[in-house]
Amino acid sequence: VEVDPVTFNVIRRIKVDRGVHGLAISADGAKVYVASQKTGMFQIVDAKRSTVVGQVPLGSDPNQMTLTKDGRFAYVPMRGESKIAVVQLDPLRVITKLPSLRGPHDAYTAPDGSRIFVGAQYDTGIVVIDPATQTVLPPIVTEFGVRPIRPSADGKFLYVALSSLVGFAVVDVAQNKVVRKVTLGTLPDGVPQPYKDTWTHDLALSLDGRELWLCDDANDLLRVVRLSDMKEVSQIKTGHFPHWFAMRPGSRGRRKRRFRSRGTG
Repeated sequence: VEVDPVTFNVIRRIKVDRGVHGLAISADGAKVYVASQKTGMFQIVDAKRSTVVGQVPLGSDPNQMTLTKDGRFAYVPMRGESKIAVVQLDPLRVITKLPSLRGPHDAYTAPDGSRIFVGAQYDTGIVVIDPATQTVLPPIVTEFGVRPIRPSADGKFLYVALSSLVGFAVVDVAQNKVVRKVTLGTLPDGVPQPYKDTWTHDLALSLDGRELWLCDDANDLLRVVRLSDMKEVSQIKTGHFPHWFAMRPGSRGRRKRRFRSRGTG
């Protein structure tokens, strides 16, 4: 579904396989890449023609993918297989499936393109891949299962949401390890265990890089953390289970244009 971000009006709907879990867009905006967690199909959408122009089967339960910096390959976590599919985009074909920790979920490309990071939802670590050689490197060990990740703009740190934690972990990429855990809250008394242990979900860095915003699913909040001293500076009450949100590029003024979504993925 394409939506005007100013008016919030739906512009068009493009028919793809049901159960899309995440998507990626080519640098020129001409192609949209999607994968269905229901059918296991990887599809290429021509954004101008609004139609699927290519597809290839991947396997069981593909999740949020990432593209390599050169735009030639997609790395797709296969949560149902504990593997990571490497998909060549032109011509379209599956190159290989790399081994993974259990339950690979969200994939991210380092700002310089030198690494691919994939969080393991049902394990305790982040899978690290060298896309130049398409090989798996030693993982980054975490305390709990890994949910969304946000690399810093300079690529030196990863900010990581973990299962059963209201807060986040900080990973030093050069050291390949967690160097700090920031706890912001707890599961309130009487609140049942959130879906799939999701206490915290999406994270986003402010456009100036000074703050980290995160979805607190356990307390129905957006929390804002100042990164210079890791202090929480604001809370925004939301509807139930805030899950994903984005910051509009180029917005002027702080804390004026933030968007969130609720979901179960």
